[in-house]
Amino acid sequence: MAILPTVNAVAAVVSFNCPTGGGTYQVDSGSLTGTTGTCGGDLVLDSSVTDFGNYALQSARLTSLELPAGFTTFRNPFWYDNYLTAITVNPLNTNYVAENGVLFNFNKTTLVSYPSRKSGTTYSIPSTVTAIGHFAFQANRNLTQIVISGNITSIGDYAFNAAQALRTVEIGATVTSFGQSALHFSPNLETVTVSASNLNYSSDDNGILYNKNKSTLIIFPAANSLTSYTTPNTVTNIYVSAFMYTKNLLSADLSSVTTLSGQTFMGSSSIREVTFGNSITTLKSQTFQSATALKRIFLGTGFTSIESGSFYNNSSLYCVIYAGSNSTIQNYAYPNSVVPVASSSSCLADPAFTLSSSTESAIAGTAITGYTVSSTGGAIASYSISPAISNTPGLSFNTTTGLLSGTPTTAANSRTYTITATNLANSATRTFAITVNPQAPAFTLSSSTISATTGVAITSYTVSSTGGTIASYSISPAISNTPGLSFSTSTGRISGTPTVAASSLTYTVTATNATASASRDFAITVSAPAPAYIAPEPVPYLKTLTTPKLNLKDGKLVCTSGTYNAGYTLDGVIQGSATALFTPASYSFNLLINGITQTSLLVTATSPSITWSIPSNNSGSLLSCAVSVSANSITNTDKSSDNTSAVISALAIQTKSIATANADYSASQSANSKAYQRALVDNRDTWRKQIDAIRSNYYDTLNRIKASGGSKMVADTSTALKIMIAAQKKSAADYKASQPAAAAARDAANKAALDAKNSAIAKANATYGTFIESIGYGVLIP
Repeated sequence: MAILPTVNAVAAVVSFNCPTGGGTYQVDSGSLTGTTGTCGGDLVLDSSVTDFGNYALQSARLTSLELPAGFTTFRNPFWYDNYLTAITVNPLNTNYVAENGVLFNFNKTTLVSYPSRKSGTTYSIPSTVTAIGHFAFQANRNLTQIVISGNITSIGDYAFNAAQALRTVEIGATVTSFGQSALHFSPNLETVTVSASNLNYSSDDNGILYNKNKSTLIIFPAANSLTSYTTPNTVTNIYVSAFMYTKNLLSADLSSVTTLSGQTFMGSSSIREVTFGNSITTLKSQTFQSATALKRIFLGTGFTSIESGSFYNNSSLYCVIYAGSNSTIQNYAYPNSVVPVASSSSCLADPAFTLSSSTESAIAGTAITGYTVSSTGGAIASYSISPAISNTPGLSFNTTTGLLSGTPTTAANSRTYTITATNLANSATRTFAITVNPQAPAFTLSSSTISATTGVAITSYTVSSTGGTIASYSISPAISNTPGLSFSTSTGRISGTPTVAASSLTYTVTATNATASASRDFAITVSAPAPAYIAPEPVPYLKTLTTPKLNLKDGKLVCTSGTYNAGYTLDGVIQGSATALFTPASYSFNLLINGITQTSLLVTATSPSITWSIPSNNSGSLLSCAVSVSANSITNTDKSSDNTSAVISALAIQTKSIATANADYSASQSANSKAYQRALVDNRDTWRKQIDAIRSNYYDTLNRIKASGGSKMVADTSTALKIMIAAQKKSAADYKASQPAAAAARDAANKAALDAKNSAIAKANATYGTFIESIGYGVLIP
């Protein structure tokens, strides 16, 4: 029977879906080899996975990762950046364990991986840990401080490589092994400090890491604040990438160094000048790769070779000073076609320059004076200005001459410009501040005078600006000199309703801006309103010319009516002819005997008289014969009489009363104005006394606080100052409020005086009118 040969099975590559993103990951014979698509989310690895291929998850966007029970080997699966916040491990795994999302070996003596995006800025490494694994904290985004103490003895290669937020590292006494580039590519690292008890490593006061005897410089932190650095005399060796990505260091003197490793200043954005000693023979590859600010290097006498790529991507190098005579070094193809020179004096000097002035106050619409530029250093290749000169419209900047010119179009506050002169060697700056003031103000008023009336709002004038923008207006003297009016400091207009009559007063209106001022005059006259016209009413009257007569004739009583004059009065003045007779349309006669009207007598009427036949039995005393007339709707008994002297006297009293009322009103106005001025003075004095009292109280309080001392002295002093400031503000507010209050009191007193005057005049007029009526002068009394 034939025996068939054994054929080993070939495992196929298996793909597994990722939690989110639609991607997959591939497993080949237990090893996770890579991903496709977007592999994201919280990934629990399939139980078949036992290890990772290098960078197998570099394209994934996982937020968490769980290792299966059979996982045996954790090699760094990520490149620089990833999204991992936590790593967990199946509880049955006997190789690894996780704590708070951090991965350790099973007995927690090695910290294997700290997720790069795990939250928190600090982390305490467990005391069981003696080693930090390779790439353990690589590309960490959040940790700012790492303390490597406790029992830790070794730090793996690239352990803190590219830790973005890391600022400080403290190395304890037990560390004996520091892996290659463990702290490199950390752009914000400022200081590394080493315990004085450490037997293998040390640091200086500037936070730079060395071996114990400082013969090797291990790392100069990229964000260290030093701008200039000279290696101590003990340093003979520079560790690989020691100055990588420095961003503050401008110059380095490595004269003591005899051996360079590669990538010394690779990626430095700051280094401008480096001096090498005579013992160095070779400039290693990538020494200055992408050191984009590098300007000058000094090569010592021992240099014999420069490896390819030493100056890759160095566009700013302009000077190589070479002390030896090696033709290989002299003929090397340096960037920018630089030719080595024997002395730094043969290199282009740093630019330096001065400006003839550093400030200018310009006027909008007028060309600026500017400045002149004097170069006092190396030839200047170009000039630049910051911020952009367009921030001052109308000006331009010449990048060849460095000069400002033009005519500013817009007023602007002071702006400081930084002018930078540049050449290959360096740059230099000067500042120039320019303020653009507006054109001088100019304006016109639509009118220069106004005749106003008390109690009537004024129409004032309009303002037309014909020059630069006006910042504010003022008026002199104070507009309060014409009570009731106000003045706007923003529009320059007068408005309001005058309350007091006044003769012409000329005001000067002034417009002001930062450049100058301009003025115009405006005169105001305020008159009292004309008295309201009341049309007089004509008053009809009858005046007796001859009085009725009673005669005894032929035994009979005869009463004759008499004659009358008709007319009317206007304002007490008789109008019409005094001799125009009025013949009544009818008469009424009344005979009284013993005060009793007689109605039973035989009466014979013959107009304008009447006769009574008296019987013999009618005895008594004839008292009177009264006559009434009726015509033109006038029915009265005329009792008026001419009384010219009485009327003149009453008119004189009325005139005197009105004059007295006007005089009293003028006196009250004057007294109210003086009282208002006194109130302003008193209010100002009161305010000044309050301010003095507040200050005095504040200083007394300070003395008490200083005398009492104690921890609260600063806080109490601050409180006392706040109390004083608050009191001063209140006092100022009260003082400010007192001014309109005083003006209101004055205006109220003026109004009361005006009311009293008007009341007195009305009373005088009423008294005169009543008197005229009482004497019947031109008025019919029933």
